Amino acid sequence: MSALSQARAKFKQFRYDLKHEKSTPDKMSAKEKLSICLVNSGGDNCISTLKSSFFNVFLTTALGLDPTTIALLATITTILGYIKDPIISLIIESTRTKWGRFKPYVVICMPAVVLLNFAFMINPFSGYTAKVAYVFTLEILLSILGSFSGAWGNMKRCLSRDKKERENYFKMAKVFRDITGCIPGIIPVLIDICKASGISNRYVFIGVAVVLFPFSLYSALQARHLTERVVLPPKAHNFLSPKELAYNIKMVAKNKNAIILWWVNVGTIFNYVADIANAYVFMYCFQWYSLQTVVGICGGIVSWACLICSKPIFKKIGYKGVAMGYKALMATSMIILYCIGFGTQWYFWVGACVCRMLGASLEQLDGVATDLFQTDVWDHYEWKTGVRNETVTGLISGYVLMPISLLKPIFYAYVFNKIGFRPGENVVQPPQALQGLFFVYTIFIAIGSISDIFPYLIIRLNKKTMETVRADLLAREKAKEAARSEGRELTTEEILSIHAEPVASMEG
Repeated sequence: MSALSQARAKFKQFRYDLKHEKSTPDKMSAKEKLSICLVNSGGDNCISTLKSSFFNVFLTTALGLDPTTIALLATITTILGYIKDPIISLIIESTRTKWGRFKPYVVICMPAVVLLNFAFMINPFSGYTAKVAYVFTLEILLSILGSFSGAWGNMKRCLSRDKKERENYFKMAKVFRDITGCIPGIIPVLIDICKASGISNRYVFIGVAVVLFPFSLYSALQARHLTERVVLPPKAHNFLSPKELAYNIKMVAKNKNAIILWWVNVGTIFNYVADIANAYVFMYCFQWYSLQTVVGICGGIVSWACLICSKPIFKKIGYKGVAMGYKALMATSMIILYCIGFGTQWYFWVGACVCRMLGASLEQLDGVATDLFQTDVWDHYEWKTGVRNETVTGLISGYVLMPISLLKPIFYAYVFNKIGFRPGENVVQPPQALQGLFFVYTIFIAIGSISDIFPYLIIRLNKKTMETVRADLLAREKAKEAARSEGRELTTEEILSIHAEPVASMEG
């Protein structure tokens, strides 16, 4: 049988599976897995990656906004979060529908977010004030609707309780996300072409946004095929009472593991500025911005291979080992690169490309490990307290992290003004700015990576503990279903008293 015939046979079998496969309580069907990949890679990534990955490049080079204005925009949207987040969190967490807590908001709001991000890239104004007003207006709308569509982040943890199932669809989603994330990577190539031809960068972003928009909109709608399997009992009323809210906040505040996760996010300040510097290093230091695309694609290919072959890696060293190894490797490589020194020597540019490719290669593997780690934290929290309110947890973490979110744009504006960065299209940066970009690109990544290691060292959730947790949670789900069939709901105390029967020894 030829390779083409084999491919056709496999595709025919996949279509048959999509049509006939039915999901069990903890297993996701082939159709659901395909949907989660499309939602994760398309609706939540394609247009958003275009905007987020090149946000500052677009604003500073295509629109000509200065870093202080961009920092002010981020500060305003962060302050708005203090007002909107508790309201939106309570609405989502109090929702009880036959589709679950999160799905209605994801299905409705994610397409709206894709549309607004598309409109953001097509800024129709030429005057500075009008451009700023347009950007500010869309960012505020995106901040509000994005909080509702962001329920997707909590929803994906509720699609299954099965550990292997979670790992498989997290890896599959990361591969899809990485592939679609490469699509906006054509922008550096197009910017290089436009620079040589004297064409404005704005047409690059508009063109790519137009091409990506239909796929992103279609992908966003795929959330309607997903089914939440970790659900809360129905309520007689549709909103949390003050007493229920106070209890939930108390339980979340007692979640030591989650607090540790929030506290170490101080490192995101450095990662935020380093990510911005990364784009500018390739744009101004290499002179070939398109080299970032080449390195990113090479890194993407390696990352897909790593994900496909990651089962023995996760089995042998666990997700903690994967995450800590990645962060330690990134910190070490960046420190070595800085010691080599910024210059024109060939070995410096090779080192910069290797470090960039190293990060792109292993980033997705680290992302799977982080997803699994966070999911274990929430499962352990539910097992210990009998409460599972991801959105309330997110609300409190948001309040803890908002001061950090306020510092990020201020720190960005300070650093880039300090190094003498000049906004504007086709601007030649002074040597001081180039040296500063290199320092931020290397040392800030190293600091952020080192700080991200701490939660994995402090939170002690081992394999044996999580096996017990998952077995008990499954037993509680069965007990709650049995109680509901009798027309009653179990109390928190009754739920916490339920434990799975220990597995009988084979030797006995």
